[in-house]
Amino acid sequence: MLTLTATAGTCLVQLLENKPPEAVVRQVPSPEGLAIQVSEVQPGDVTLSHDNQTVLAIDAEVSQLLAEKTLDAQSTEQGTQLLLK
Repeated sequence: MLTLTATAGTCLVQLLENKPPEAVVRQVPSPEGLAIQVSEVQPGDVTLSHDNQTVLAIDAEVSQLLAEKTLDAQSTEQGTQLLLK
């Protein structure tokens, strides 16, 4: 299963500020690889939480692709960015 670092969890919580309580960040396939979008949890999703808040939802297919990965965040000149390791 994908591992979520505390730094990435905090970043996702910040992304969800001012969103409805049921909103989560979703990783979805894109032409460049994976992208994120704000969505809701769908049946069959794998979810990850940070500080007792569900912050990330991944469908079963994407979850298998990310099974051995870690989602982290790092500060850059452009701001905080999520990255898969």
